[in-house]
Order: sequence, then C-alpha cells, then structure tokens
Amino acid sequence: MSFTVTPYISSLNPTSGPAGINITVTGTSFGASQGSNSVTVGGLIASVISWSDTSIVCQVPNGLVAGTHDVIVIVNSISSNIQLFNVLLPNISGVSPSSGPVGTTITITGTNFGTSQGASTVTIGGELAGIISWGDNQIVANVPLSLSVGQKSLIVTTPAGSSSSVFFTVSPFISNISPESGSGGALVTISGTGFGSTQGSSTVSFNGTDAGIATSWSNISITISVPNAASTGPVIVTVNGIASNAVGFTTIPAITGLSPTSGTVGTSVLVSGTNFGPSQGSSTVTFNGLLASVSSWGNTALSVLVPSVASAGINTVVVTVNGIQSNGISFTVTPYISSLNPTSGPAGTNITITGTSFGATQGLSTVKVGGNTASITNWSNNSIIASIPSGLLPNTYDVIVTVQGLPSNSRSFLLSPWIYDINPGYGITGETITITGMSFGDVQGASTLTFNGVPASVSTWSNSSIVALVPSTTTGPVIVTVNSITSNSVSFIVGFPCGCESGNDYVTIFNVQPQPGYLFPNGSLIFTVTACYTLTSETGVLELAVQDEFSFLNTITQTVSGPRGIKTMTLSATSISGLTAVLSLGLLNEDMTEFLAADADTYRIQRACAGGCIENYLRITNSVPSNGSIIETGSNNFTITAYHRADAPKVLFLGFYDENLDLVGQCCTTTVSGFGTETLYANGINVPCGTDIFYIVALMINFPPAPPDSRWDMVSFPICVSCP
Repeated sequence: MSFTVTPYISSLNPTSGPAGINITVTGTSFGASQGSNSVTVGGLIASVISWSDTSIVCQVPNGLVAGTHDVIVIVNSISSNIQLFNVLLPNISGVSPSSGPVGTTITITGTNFGTSQGASTVTIGGELAGIISWGDNQIVANVPLSLSVGQKSLIVTTPAGSSSSVFFTVSPFISNISPESGSGGALVTISGTGFGSTQGSSTVSFNGTDAGIATSWSNISITISVPNAASTGPVIVTVNGIASNAVGFTTIPAITGLSPTSGTVGTSVLVSGTNFGPSQGSSTVTFNGLLASVSSWGNTALSVLVPSVASAGINTVVVTVNGIQSNGISFTVTPYISSLNPTSGPAGTNITITGTSFGATQGLSTVKVGGNTASITNWSNNSIIASIPSGLLPNTYDVIVTVQGLPSNSRSFLLSPWIYDINPGYGITGETITITGMSFGDVQGASTLTFNGVPASVSTWSNSSIVALVPSTTTGPVIVTVNSITSNSVSFIVGFPCGCESGNDYVTIFNVQPQPGYLFPNGSLIFTVTACYTLTSETGVLELAVQDEFSFLNTITQTVSGPRGIKTMTLSATSISGLTAVLSLGLLNEDMTEFLAADADTYRIQRACAGGCIENYLRITNSVPSNGSIIETGSNNFTITAYHRADAPKVLFLGFYDENLDLVGQCCTTTVSGFGTETLYANGINVPCGTDIFYIVALMINFPPAPPDSRWDMVSFPICVSCP
C-alpha cells in the first residue's frame, strides 16, 4: 500500500509587505533542493533565493496587486497547504526637503516601496520624478524641471497601487545676481528658475525693500532696478506667495548731487544720493579724505560742513557706509579772507591776511591788491603776510588771494598817503621843510598839504617827498591829502621849541634815536640827536658826548651860529662796559671854556650774568608827562613807572635835579625785591625858577648798612617858563 507525503507550510515571515519583498517559507517535506519544485504567490511563481527541506527564501512577485494572496509550495507536483501573504500599498511617511526649486534632490521615506524600482514610479504634480535610488523604505529622486512654482502632490506608485499623496512645495530659485553690488537705480539681472513667464503679482525685494516693476521678467531671468532705499542684505524673489532662496546683495552708496558745488571751509553742503542708510552710525563723509562734520543724515540726503582744514581746489566728496565707498563728486573749496590787519596804510605796508584754505606754502598762489601782485613775507594755510605794492595811488583796493587759480572773496584795503618824517619838526612861517613818506603820488595835481588845516605852498612834490613852506598858522597836525584820502597826522610846532624862542642861552634834545629809557644789548650804540638851541652870542659850540659809569666813550662838536637854530648830530659809542649809558649835549661858548646850557638822556644796558640771570637793574618804562615833554616852573605832578630786578630787598625812590644835576628834592620811597614793576606818584613837585631842564632820576639802592650798590634811570623835561 503506498503513502503520499505532501509538503507542508507552517509559517511565513513576514506575512505582509510590498511586492518584491523576500519572505521565508518554513515547513516540512520541501525536499533537499528545489529541482523542478516551485513556490507560487497569488498564482505567480516566486523567484527562489534558497531551498532546503524545511525552509525556502523567495521573492514576492512584483506583478501582484495589493491584497491577500495564497502562498503554496509545489513539490513533485504535489501542492502544500496554503498560507496567506498580504501585499501592501506603498506608504509615504516624509519628504525631505519639503520644498525647493525644480531640480532639487529629495528623499522620500516610508514603507512598502519595494526593494527595487521595477515599474514603480514617483510623480510630483503629475510629472515623473527622476529616480536616483530606490529602496523599500527610502527613495531618492529629483524634482521635475517642468514644474511651476506652487504646492504639488507627491505620489509613489508600485504594482500594488499608489500611495496616499503628500505635498511638496516648488519654490523659485535664485542662482545668480549680476552685478552683486550696486547703488540705488542700478539695473541688476537675477538668474534662476521658477520665476514664471510674467511678473504678475510676483515681487523682488532687496533686504526687505520692494524693487517694484521689473524691466524684464521670464521664468529664468529678471532684470530690475535696485531700490533707492535699499540696504545691504538678501535679495528674494516671491512668486505666488512663495519666497525663493536668499542671495546677498551689497548696496553701494551713490552721490547724485551737491548743493552748493563750491564754497569756503565751513560751508554747509547738501549731499543728495541713495543708499546712505537711515542714520549715520559709523558712516562718514570725506572731502579729499578729510572727515566732514555731519549736521543731518538720511537715506537719500545728508547735510555736512566742509572741513576746516580742506585745501583750496577740487575736493572729492565720498560717502562711506559700512566700509563701502560711494562714487566721488567734486566740490571746489575756495580760499577765504576773514580779515586784514591793518586795513589801511601806505604802499609798502605789511598786512596780515587771515582766513582759510590758503595752502601750507605759497607755491604758485598769489595775493593781489587792486590787481597788482603783492610781495609775500610769510605764507601758511590760515595766514599770509604781504606787502602793499608800491606805485599805487591812494584809493580803496580789493585784496584777493588766488590759490590754484581760484580767487577768494575780496577785502578792502584803504591805501593812504603816509608821513614818516618832517624835517625839521619845528619852524617859523615861510621856513622850508621837507616831508618824507609814501604814496604821495608823482605829481601834486589836486593833492594838498596842510599845516593845522592851512594849505602850504609846495615847491616840489614826489611820491615819497614834499618840500614846502610853512604857512601862516599855529602848531598842529601836518596832513597830506591825495584823492580825498588823508594821511596820518604828524605834529609840527610853528615857531621854536619852548625855551628856544627866548633870549637866553639854551639847548634841548627834542628828538633822539634810539629813544631813551629802553633796555639795549651790551655792545655798541649809534645815536642820532636833533637839538634846538638859542645863543646870546654870535657863535657857539654844541658838544655831544656819551659815557657809561666808568668813562667817557666818545665826543663830537659842531660850531653853531646864533641867535637860534636846529641841528642834527650823529655819535657812535663802542665797547660799553657799564650798565648805564648817558648821552649829554652841551652848549658852550665859542672857545669852549664855559658851558652855557645842557640836556641829557640815559640808556639802560643789559648784561648777562652767571646762571643766565640779569644783573640788578632799574629802567623807567613810562612817565607822565612823557619823557621830553615841555613843562613849566612851579608845582607839577609826575607819575613814574619803573621796572626793576633786585637780587635782595632794596630801596626805590625818586630824585629831582636841576639843569646842573643838583638835587632839589626827593620822594616816594618804597621797598622792592625780585622782578617787578612799581609806579610812583610825585605830586606837587616844585620845578625851580631859573632852570631850563628838569630831571627826575629813579634810584634803587641797598638797605644801609650794606655797601652802596645803586641802579638808576632818568627822564628829562624842557622848561617852558624860566621864571614867573
């Protein structure tokens, strides 16, 4: 009797899954090898991977649809029992990324995709996606290039059927911006995908600022202008409400205009343009690299002041925002004259021109007065010292500084005639006098010379000298008037100096150079003395001498004739070794055996001592009445100011002397030490009758009982009335 052994399936693993999955069939009596035996799933023969008597590994056929299918093992044409395998639909659990432009590579995760693609597909928006790799739980694919921007359905389809759809958002994509930087109004081209064939409601923004209507728009290219208010940041294209990727764009500040386009330093300039930013922050405005002071700042307009040190000429104005420089616009800085000092004077006057943008050195720059080039003594950016050109007639002239061909504003200089000297300074009606000066004009014409308002008769007239006769007038100012412009006034005494008009023997120094009472360096001095004298005899001798406290240094004499006259004498003194020099003038009889009258002036000599100090000294710096002023006999008030240096406390006082240097009084004792200035007031001082010269001597001596050590200085006063 025969017995038939049938194959038996005890289990499947797994019992469900997609078509194409490998399953393990466990059971008995399968045979040691496959031979002609087979496994069917849903009636379709499965591909066997391995076979043993109790286990078979095979692949679920790809042609099966979703649902339950019989699994049967057939051995020697004998079928086993049936086990069920459930073929599942593909299931999408996620897509990464969930949005992107066409061509984006996405990863689809899920289950039941099948181990290989076979006839399976992935569609996005109904368009087949290009498959890069396929696995049962993961598919890598590219988003189709033909898709438009928007939300699209993504479906995985296998022989078992289609998955549920998930959404993938196709976004616009910027691949390039050219150029990558620019200022407001500049055209840029944005290249990419998914822009759409027309702009419609789509937008382009520059760091959040809408760029408005594009010049041209296509699916892959946009040409559009950079907004004037744009700032550096991302450019984004938005289509159907979907934003593209962001690509950086650098906005460059641009200057479109300046108002004004020229001016002096300190001028307020309105800078118009784009992309300056809403506030200044660390941004700057420069003129040829020099920082300008900012008054106000806005994205399209700035107000700045031209830097105070800007040079005259073309200056390039640049706005720098976030380290990015704008284009440069030219601003012309012109030189500016703020003042002249003095504002009037004769030809040859040195004037100081104060202002700005003159330049550090003169170079080819010029100063012109009435169109005539002035000679330059000193030149700096803010100050020029120039000389008024000679040959100009008195008038009002414009002074202009020209730098790099750029003229400054003008300032007025009044060129006036100028009297330097009247020789002699005393005279009587009809006497010939010579007036020297500048800018008188080559001929007199309508010009005038007046003595205390009375016109004088002129014998010769030149630009620098006038010879005229003293008119019938009184003591007062001499004035030259040219082109209705008056000169400075110089006092002229009609008659002779007080005392010289008497019948007494008399002499007085009424002009001396250098002026007495000043501090002079140790060494040599040259004295020029003009003196007035009267003689009761026909002939006399003037003797001019200079001495220090140790010896006479030099003496000269000159014979003079009576009854009166004015003489000028010159005397030099060398090797002055003392601290005081005395210049004395004596009037002697013809054989020089008798002094008839005298006058004198003193000079303080400065000498260095150890340690760089200056030895004890005393100097009268001011006197009221002034040194040489004419006084009268009787009660007089004097104010004497003296500068002192005392290495220890000393006594300062005033002594009063007649023409013979006999002491007639003293007053005003005070104690001094160190450096300083003292003012002494001597009131009610009696000038004695019978003297022609009165002297006040300031003395500084040691306190007794210290050894005598005196320093002194002296002022002198001619006496107008000898006796009541």
